[in-house]
Amino acid sequence: MKKIISTLLIPLIMASCATYRAAPLEDLPKDSLQKVRGTGGLLIGVKKFESLDNEKYLGRDLAHSFVEVLQFTYDNPTSNTFEVTEESLSLPTLSPTRVARSKRYLPTPRFVGYTLGIPLAGIAFAISLDPLGDSGIENIQGALAIGSIIVGPLIGITAGFSAISANAKRKKDYINKAGYPFTILPGTKTSHLFFLLKKNYTVPFSLTVTEKTTEQKHTISFSNS
Repeated sequence: MKKIISTLLIPLIMASCATYRAAPLEDLPKDSLQKVRGTGGLLIGVKKFESLDNEKYLGRDLAHSFVEVLQFTYDNPTSNTFEVTEESLSLPTLSPTRVARSKRYLPTPRFVGYTLGIPLAGIAFAISLDPLGDSGIENIQGALAIGSIIVGPLIGITAGFSAISANAKRKKDYINKAGYPFTILPGTKTSHLFFLLKKNYTVPFSLTVTEKTTEQKHTISFSNS
């Protein structure tokens, strides 16, 4: 009995776990950056994410959803601090929280599906076995039925909690990568994302950065990404 339960349990737990894994953003190469006039040397570049970029840096493919992703890289060799806000991009943007919520795993259906589905499937399979008077087969039938009833709720609980954990990790990562305001410190090279609706993505577009000490605004235009 224990062997049958463990045989069912281990692979099903592994298969049921929702996960979120995403790589840190990688800065765009310096030769792809443009100088922003009046900033003393601030460089900015932009790239529109493709499907592989979404999968690598955001943990789930957004290419077939309603979301477009723009990565901006900032190289600030100056002694000034600049800031980017939600209104800095000339295109309408989406909050990272909204995007994370749209790609979340649903814990309740996963819990209910495994909790009910596995026992029903196990019992149905056990019933389908024809014992033909073989006590060994009858023992296997009983073990399968009981094992699936035990395993189902365990897998359901694991699936539900793993979905909640993955959703929290995704939300935190999206906010870290695309939250506002975003500060560009002196002597740093860093990257940041903007989320927007696909239907709102048009070129050319512009980005405005604000110099923190003087509150002077500087705008740079992009004709492609």
